[in-house]
Amino acid sequence: MSGLVAPPVWHPSTTGPSGTRFAHVVKSATMRTAGTYDAVLVGEPYAMGSKAPATTTTVFREALAGLPTDVGDREFAASVGDLGDVGISHDGTDLSTVRADVARFTGRVYARDAVPVFFGSDSALTVPNARPLLETGSVGMVSVGPSRTGPEPPVGPPPHAALLRAGLEAVSVLGPRERQSQAGAAEDPRVVLDRYDAEHVVPADAVDRDPGAAMSQAISALGPVDAIFASLDLAVVLGANGTGADAGMGSIDGGLIEEARVGQMLEQLAATGRVAGFEVVSSAASMAGNGKGVRVGAAAIARFFAGLGGD
Repeated sequence: MSGLVAPPVWHPSTTGPSGTRFAHVVKSATMRTAGTYDAVLVGEPYAMGSKAPATTTTVFREALAGLPTDVGDREFAASVGDLGDVGISHDGTDLSTVRADVARFTGRVYARDAVPVFFGSDSALTVPNARPLLETGSVGMVSVGPSRTGPEPPVGPPPHAALLRAGLEAVSVLGPRERQSQAGAAEDPRVVLDRYDAEHVVPADAVDRDPGAAMSQAISALGPVDAIFASLDLAVVLGANGTGADAGMGSIDGGLIEEARVGQMLEQLAATGRVAGFEVVSSAASMAGNGKGVRVGAAAIARFFAGLGGD
């Protein structure tokens, strides 16, 4: 890793909606100033097993820049900085080295009492994005995503499992289409699964019925933790093929949740004031170009920001 790549200057577009947009409010930040913002953007142009599109974080910022700040249910009042991109090597460096480098960087961000918002990578960087936070106190994780399985061997254990072994207190997962509880387990969706030692699952059908209650349940299941790390896998909206089609609906771990419901839950979670870090992850294919994946991801971050510092 070669440190930070400086963020671009955010310029409002001459076209698009009127009113205040994120291009008007996001400011360039440095490690020294990171703690003065409610949240800081951190680009991570990386995808496991391949080189992430070089333009991923650029088009992500462009999509966010054009969004109005009044996208949420609360009045926007957050201060947002942009730290730029993590300088991740794509020269064949093994994943363990990349993760170690990223963890050292994220540890520095958390040490500034900043709330990082990571984007541009897949779940390969979830562990280093969250693990340094575990050294600051008790931490729970809220994961909005279609799958409880994560990366397959030989990559290593799923991020949830790895973080639990590293000291994460509990994980709540919202979005799986079906529960994979052991035979004879209670049908309560809050059932703790042996598979991850401590995982609370709120299936997609419960989210569909009442997203507010679903998120409240997920937060409550974590217990009295000091801080929460939040993770959004865009496949929960885009589906298994990353296009927004219903390809994932029939699979055990698949299933789409409407974009508006995801945004509502993220805003609700941010408004608790307990989130210390947030990531938006997706496959490189779904983030290529300036398609739906980029738009959905930017909108999710906008809704998260709406919950920070709002009334």
